[in-house]
Parts: sequence; structure tokens; C-alpha cells
Amino acid sequence: MGRTGPPQGTKIVAGPSASENKAFEKMPPSAGKTLVLTLVPYILRANRVLVVTPSRLVRNQIADEIAVMKTARIVGALAQEIPSPRSYELVHRIDDQQGWEVLRHFDVVVATPNGVSPFLEPVPAPPPDLFDLLLIDEAHQRGFERLVGDMDGGDLELREIESFTHHVHALDFANTVGYRFNPNKCEDHLGTEADIRRWAKVVQIEGFVASRRLDLAEVETVRDVRENAFAVFYALAAGAPVPLSALRRLDDRLREYQAKRRLIIRGGRVQWGGHPAARDVTTAMILYPILADAADLLTSGPLNRIRHCADRDCGWLFLDRSNSGRRRWCRMADCGNRNKVKEYYRRGR
Repeated sequence: MGRTGPPQGTKIVAGPSASENKAFEKMPPSAGKTLVLTLVPYILRANRVLVVTPSRLVRNQIADEIAVMKTARIVGALAQEIPSPRSYELVHRIDDQQGWEVLRHFDVVVATPNGVSPFLEPVPAPPPDLFDLLLIDEAHQRGFERLVGDMDGGDLELREIESFTHHVHALDFANTVGYRFNPNKCEDHLGTEADIRRWAKVVQIEGFVASRRLDLAEVETVRDVRENAFAVFYALAAGAPVPLSALRRLDDRLREYQAKRRLIIRGGRVQWGGHPAARDVTTAMILYPILADAADLLTSGPLNRIRHCADRDCGWLFLDRSNSGRRRWCRMADCGNRNKVKEYYRRGR
């Protein structure tokens, strides 16, 4: 994982290439991929397994499945008398070696790249003997393996990572709150200055200046702009009037930050930089591209394609690029599948 050597043993990854210690299984949708993933550790007689999923929602789904092995038992692939593995859903980021060591108490750990990839500070490299099997779910997605880490220990790049909404910065920004409408699960992914820098790097905000750390007031400013952006775009997605107060605050910030930008030459290229007299130049360089993107979307559209996820807890926004214009879920692999399973069991009763 990350910049370290790979864990010892077999690694099964759904992806485009393979080496002698990797196996890749490509399966079509609804072909039982989750069932296969839960049974592979038994087949390979693994001692301790790390499962890396592309998102927290898929993480929740797989962790719940592994905890009881329900599907495997229903189809008869796992005998009732065989106990379920000791599983752990890692919902936080590993920030020291002790964080890795406590995982030795479990058979299976389910996580996302943000929690376990040593490429993302402050995650340290895991002990080489901790996991003997690594499973990466949905690694066929472009850029996913790079975010988890080069499995052969090479340096990572973020150039190929695709954002959730295909580089619509304004909606990506609004989506940095998980489970927004569920107070028991709500997660703010811009909770700290380090979170903000990490997000800006992942979505490749042009001209981002990292010369000075954001103070607490600036972190709060970033989150305030996000909440105003969410209020505006969620209203559009719900067919409700745009809240004028939120729109005015976005406009005020846009005009303020626009005045703090200037053209500079860096590395032989002309690009946007911050005015040296502006104290909050770092905040401006993060927020201006988002605000400009929001202004373009609001004035040029397509406003009638802005949607919010139909999951009642989610709250994520997206542009519906489907031909029918009837897309309901942020991602079918996340909220879509989870709600379809719930509906299936509800009808079964």
C-alpha cells in the first residue's frame, strides 16, 4: 500500500493489469461481486484481511455483510456452524503505528483509501506482517488504485483521479459532508485544515497555494462557503426557490476573492496567483475556482440536470448526464444498491 512494499501474500483486485502476486476478477453488475469478495478469504485461508472500498457507503455495505456472512449462508456457500470473522469497519484515519497494531484483534478490516493509504498524511505505512490478503473493491474505476497506492511500492500520482461529479467543483465541494441528513452518521470531510488541503489536492484545484496554513477562522470560512453552495444547489435540485441570502453570500465571496487574484509566472507558465498584499490568499486560491465554477453552473446550466440523491440520509448532489434524465442515486454502487436491497427485503415480507 501507498509508498511501501506490498503486504505479503495474494492480492485480489478488480483492475486492468496483473503481476505474479496479484489476481484480478472483473465481474458485471449484479453478478454477486460482494459475495465473492466475502468468500475469497476463506478460499485462500487468509489470516488477516484488509478490504478497501471506494466510498464510505460501500464500506458500510460490505462491513455489514462480512459481520454476519448473511448472503453466503443463505446460498449455502458457508455452513451455519462456521463462525463469522471478527470484523471491524474503520471509520477514522490511521494516524500512528498504534492505530495499525490494534487491528491485529480482527480477522477482517474494511476501510476506504482515505483511512489507510500512506500516501495521505498522516497515515503511516502498515506493518508488513499485518495483512496477508488485500482486497480492493471496484478498482476498475479510473484512478482508484492510484489513490489506494501503487501496490508494487511506486510513487503515487493524483493526475488520473476523477472527482465524484466529473470535475464540477461546486458540487464536489457541497458533497464534502457525508450522511448530511442523518445526525447519527453525519461526517464532515472538511473538519480540519489538513482535510481542506487534502481535498483541494485530490480534485486538482488549479493555482492552489500552499505557502501558509489556514487558521481556524479561515477553516470556518471554507465550511461556510460550502454550506451556502449546498443550500443554493440543493434548492435547485429539489425544485425550490433559490435562497437569496445564501446566493448573496456566495456572490460577496466571489467578488472579494476575484480582486485578490493576479496573473503570475511560475515554472515558466502563466497562471493565476494571489496578490501578495492579501492575507487570506490561500483561502482565496482554494475558494475562487469553486465559486467561479458555481457561478458558471448557475448562469449557464444545465440547472435542470442538477439532482440530489434519492437516499433520505445522503444529501449528495450530482449532474444527471443520463439520456433519460431520470437518474436517482449519487452512485448505483452506493445508495442505489443499498436502497434496492432494502426494497427487495421489504417486499419479501
